[in-house]
Amino acid sequence: MLEQKMPDQKTFDRKAPAHASGFDLKAAALAAVQQYGSAPGFPAGIAQQLASLASPPQPSAESAPDLRDLLWSSIDNDTSRDLDQIEFAQPLPDGSWKVMIAVADVDAWVAKDSPIDGHAAKETTTVFTGVQVFPMLPEQLSTGLTSLLEAQDRLALVTEFVVRTDGHLGDTDVYRARVRNHAQLTYSAVGAWLEHRGDAPAKVSASPELQTQLRLQNQIAQAISSPRRIRTWRASMENCVKNACG
Repeated sequence: MLEQKMPDQKTFDRKAPAHASGFDLKAAALAAVQQYGSAPGFPAGIAQQLASLASPPQPSAESAPDLRDLLWSSIDNDTSRDLDQIEFAQPLPDGSWKVMIAVADVDAWVAKDSPIDGHAAKETTTVFTGVQVFPMLPEQLSTGLTSLLEAQDRLALVTEFVVRTDGHLGDTDVYRARVRNHAQLTYSAVGAWLEHRGDAPAKVSASPELQTQLRLQNQIAQAISSPRRIRTWRASMENCVKNACG
């Protein structure tokens, strides 16, 4: 995703009306996203499409293996409801690690070239401002039907890869699977625990298996954390996804 420089304060002052109570932050946020090509709100046809989403898709076991028993977890902001990613890792006999990242499979619900697909293709991202969120997808999908909420069965696209003992990328794969988030966690609480600045969150404290899992994920993250290695990893994973999905 390309980064775009947001307007400075003078731009906000020109485009956003000043209300009696002072500077209108919501109007400024709206003006900013519109200036950079966003079209907040959902066009005609999306409500009807949402109404037709009556039941979740049911893929075959061959096309979407059942991985719900793995100890998947998510780490997001304290108030997040649109959970688009969960993770699981495991050590391999040769000392390397297998990492699995499951991303919410919106495509399973939204047909190509449908109204929701067209809007998402144009917007490309949800824009979060300090005062308002301009969503790429309707909340019925992003915070409901496709969100990887705790204790909910969901379809996801899983990117699986091996981290070798030297920190380099090994084998990779991308496939659809059925998953379940077993622990919805937050950056603030898990980060404080891992850095010995606070107690373990209640869900983590209650599960030795989850403690081991989170420490393993942190260990792997440290192994690949140099800027140069991150750049190499990003290029490798982009090629992996392109080859699998293209």
